Amino acid sequence: MKSALGNGRQRVEQVVCRPLLVERALRRRYAFDPKIHEKERQKARAAREVFLSGRRRPKRKTLRIAREGRLPFPPTTCSRRRRPSRRDEGPLSRRTSREPTTEKPVPVDPEMAKVLEKELKTKGDVTTILEERDRFSVFRLVAAGADEWLVEGVQVPKKDFDAWMGSRLLKATR
Repeated sequence: MKSALGNGRQRVEQVVCRPLLVERALRRRYAFDPKIHEKERQKARAAREVFLSGRRRPKRKTLRIAREGRLPFPPTTCSRRRRPSRRDEGPLSRRTSREPTTEKPVPVDPEMAKVLEKELKTKGDVTTILEERDRFSVFRLVAAGADEWLVEGVQVPKKDFDAWMGSRLLKATR
């Protein structure tokens, strides 16, 4: 590829690196843009209000979350990480049962584990709205053990970047 671009460093950077950096920056901005995800944030806010009132939310999941923060899948050495598949997401996103699970606790990002450690002290405690790259989450503590929390959780997925970008490009061409 370098020889096809004349072995020039600037040309390689412009053709190969710059588009990757622009896409990465665009995705990062998109993931945490409050205007784009306002409807999803409102749904998470409503779920939190239900949890704070003590009522049971109909679309909640009962989850076991590991207290020790770990990434759900190991980081890669490649600069472009593959997109996680449904298989990678584990029981946190697949679980539909409202009964406590006997599966292994779901690992969470270390930063989220710190927030959960600070906010989930006694039964009934409700977290703030936790924003991740692809979803908003709210948890209510059911029970706490030495190694895990048993929580009721509501997760609201954010809009998909590729679908959002496609709709933007379609609007721009009209």
